[in-house]
Amino acid sequence: MINGLVTALGDHDNDSVRQRACEALARISQRGAANEVIKALMVTLRKPNDHIVQSYALKALGNIGQKATINEVINGLVTALRDRTELIRQEACLALGKIGEKAATDEVINGLVTALKDQNHNVEWNTCRALESMGKKAATNHVINGLITALEDNDDGVGYNARVTLVAIGEKDSISVIATSIRPGLIISLWKGVNFTRQLLFKYNKPFIPIHHMEAPALTVRFRTKWFLSGVHTSIH
Repeated sequence: MINGLVTALGDHDNDSVRQRACEALARISQRGAANEVIKALMVTLRKPNDHIVQSYALKALGNIGQKATINEVINGLVTALRDRTELIRQEACLALGKIGEKAATDEVINGLVTALKDQNHNVEWNTCRALESMGKKAATNHVINGLITALEDNDDGVGYNARVTLVAIGEKDSISVIATSIRPGLIISLWKGVNFTRQLLFKYNKPFIPIHHMEAPALTVRFRTKWFLSGVHTSIH
């Protein structure tokens, strides 16, 4: 039965069949056959040139990992983060995001920080989301520095997801005040900053300081708190 479901992952004509096969494999693994299912999926991951099958094998591994963290699953996903195929790297990030905090090993986090610099924006977006799902366990200096670098990405979606992730993994006690430049500047940039500030204020319930854009550099150097983030006219101190 397991081999039949793994074969169904390769049904190139029917996405619904592939999705149901993923779900069925996850259910079977919960009934005591996890090792057998994982073994079959890992064999599938190592098959070259069939990226559709591999991507659905990764989906299945993510579903399995949600219920029970198994080292072999994590190791397979970390390896997939380094795959030459963009689809495989993306699905590996998605699977790790499904598993969440249970996947937050040093090896996984290091792999995701590397993936923040991927040439494919979809991979970068899903890397941010995977880190977000790991919460405070992902709040290392290595991760924070990687996300701050991602704020300057030439793709707006990557920068946005990096900001959201920094908020998600940050600890309330490490933020004392939220400051945002409100003028002068491009309307779109200012709007992004103010909109993002609203999210921060709702989440952290911290004092808000409106700043004139030209005064911001002189003001921010005075802060001496735990960490500082700046991006799209928004600063967290």
